[in-house]
Amino acid sequence: MSAHSRSSLLFAGSLIVLLVAAGGFGYWTSMSSRLPEGLSSGNGRLEATEVQIASKTPGRLAEVLVDEGDKVSKGQLLARMDTRTLEAQRNQAEAEVIRARENLAAAQANVQLRQSEQLLAQQELGRSQSLFKHGFVSAQVIDQLQSRIGTGNAAVAAARAQVAAVSAASVRHRPRWRNWPVKSMTAVCAHRSTA
Repeated sequence: MSAHSRSSLLFAGSLIVLLVAAGGFGYWTSMSSRLPEGLSSGNGRLEATEVQIASKTPGRLAEVLVDEGDKVSKGQLLARMDTRTLEAQRNQAEAEVIRARENLAAAQANVQLRQSEQLLAQQELGRSQSLFKHGFVSAQVIDQLQSRIGTGNAAVAAARAQVAAVSAASVRHRPRWRNWPVKSMTAVCAHRSTA
């Protein structure tokens, strides 16, 4: 064999080995990069719709039940709210309602007390006037009783004004949680804690 045919044979053999190696490498690469069953690949454009969600009541989340990208269905619970702040606000509102009711009851009781004192003063004046006619009571006692009736009238008026002020203050000073009724706060807290 001549040197030229030997080098041609060596070149052809090397070329065949190189082509077989390149084909094997290509086959191995195509097999290892295959996607798992249920997934496919391709070229194209993917469009998604971003959805903003929000709760009806402001607050912090205690627990997030889904991850970003998870499929969710309508009505599925996505997160749980931390209701400790809402419960504290509800308790504060209940205390404010109780305090306002107690203040109003005390003011109304004061009106009744002043009216009772006024009635007693009127009855004493009536008795004393009859005794004055017979000379058993002095004019000074009558003057004092008439003054007591005037003071009683003023005390009743002041007590009624106090009832009006307490009523107005309970309407004017609403709790800071946006004037929600206590029952609504209780419902929100109960719903969040059972969900």
